[in-house]
Amino acid sequence: MFLSRPAIACILVVVVFGHARAASCVAPDMPTARPYQSAMIQAMKSDVTAPNLVIGDSIAAHWPGSIARWMGGPTQNLGVSGDTPRGLLWRLGLIQGHRSWKRILLIIGVNGAGSEPLCHDVAPAVVADIRALHRIAPEATLSVLAIMQVGEGLRPFRGQIADIDRRLADATGRERFTFIDPNPALLAACADKETCPLLLPDWIHPSGAGYDAIGPLVARAFGVGPATSGR
Repeated sequence: MFLSRPAIACILVVVVFGHARAASCVAPDMPTARPYQSAMIQAMKSDVTAPNLVIGDSIAAHWPGSIARWMGGPTQNLGVSGDTPRGLLWRLGLIQGHRSWKRILLIIGVNGAGSEPLCHDVAPAVVADIRALHRIAPEATLSVLAIMQVGEGLRPFRGQIADIDRRLADATGRERFTFIDPNPALLAACADKETCPLLLPDWIHPSGAGYDAIGPLVARAFGVGPATSGR
């Protein structure tokens, strides 16, 4: 079969453009430093910890003190607004030796969702974080919160977020974690509403009521007794 010159030119453009796109992607397990505050860097290095840990991006950082209720006891919060899976991987690299956390809740990934169609890197980067946490706290039980798809600002990315969540859910047995998905409840509560009581006005971060709606799912994942009933 012979191709015309225009057809050959089109193939070359597709190949070259596709190669350029692939070349611009960073490996999912490549730690990437961000301008973290010195207090957070010190907290990562400190061996003074609570029995439990919530770690990740702003959705972790903003979780109020009620998180202890759902985690089954005092909980250290190492969330950072705007953090990404590779940024978190860099932070985890600051930890020397092992930590004695019993339960770890990981909330990360939404800040990388926009790059997903290009690099398909969010789910494997979250898995890299999971593996790092297992190395640091080998005795801990680990749960991962799904990337939430509810906010209007996330509407353009819902398809890729759903795919990231699906890939993470498929990895639970292989990577030894529980996947917590609050999306069905949040979508049902917020659908066709101008404002949603479970979300802040930015339509991305949970409100206090939103965290209280997610909390029982966290408690159930960790097998925390009374909190599983939502009392």
